Amino acid sequence: MLKLLSVLIPFALTSASAADIFKRYIIADTHERSFLEESWEIYLTDKCEVAYLDWEKEIDLRENGLRRCKDNSVSFVQPKARGIGGWEGKCGQTFGANSLFSLCKESVDPASYFTKYLRDITPGVRPKTLERGMKSVFSRLEDSCPKALGIWSYSAQKNHKSYVDDIKERLVPKFSHPNLLEIDRFNKKYFRIPVGVLVQNPGGKYLHWVTVVDVLEDNSRCEFVINHWDNQYQLPCDKLAAWAYDVGVSYPIILKSYSIVSFI
Repeated sequence: MLKLLSVLIPFALTSASAADIFKRYIIADTHERSFLEESWEIYLTDKCEVAYLDWEKEIDLRENGLRRCKDNSVSFVQPKARGIGGWEGKCGQTFGANSLFSLCKESVDPASYFTKYLRDITPGVRPKTLERGMKSVFSRLEDSCPKALGIWSYSAQKNHKSYVDDIKERLVPKFSHPNLLEIDRFNKKYFRIPVGVLVQNPGGKYLHWVTVVDVLEDNSRCEFVINHWDNQYQLPCDKLAAWAYDVGVSYPIILKSYSIVSFI
């Protein structure tokens, strides 16, 4: 999550306007999470409290922050932000952990595992850094992950419709792999690819990576199923697109609207 800060951050920028934007670009303190949770509360559908405690490995999985939702998807606990004023948030790393378990059945601690993979000079994780870092992680875990069956891809769509359509397309796997996590919804089982999207949370200029795990459509209704903060939410597709659009409006030099990262 990102917020404005009035301190100068050293960075190689080519214009005064870019520097002015970047010097106010930082991760929100953890004490603000309660406010952000309130902004999402009306969309909360599942606190993801499923646990197979009779399975010996479940304890280890939960120690890494894994939480299971009713649809069998996972929503890892987001670690506390680090650095002065919460400089380095962990929402990108949490998306990484959600993805590794969903695609590879690998459970990692988002607080520490991605340290050398998801690093850049900015607060949080920029989209290209997330794409590049996940490629490296898949190379390291190629025995468990479907590395040879696709690529990690970042896109910044041009408009609302193409953004929603791209997420829908990315959710559906174009390959089969024994370690894909199965979704169980409405008495149907099927596979989905987790999709990372960068949004501006309502109520302020707080940026946040969340994991889209499914889409629900019925006539004119479209809702994305979203996992983050070890919970699950159902957000209208139009609302997610609006929040994704706000990213580029608030930070036009360094970030783009409608940013998406996933394995395709």
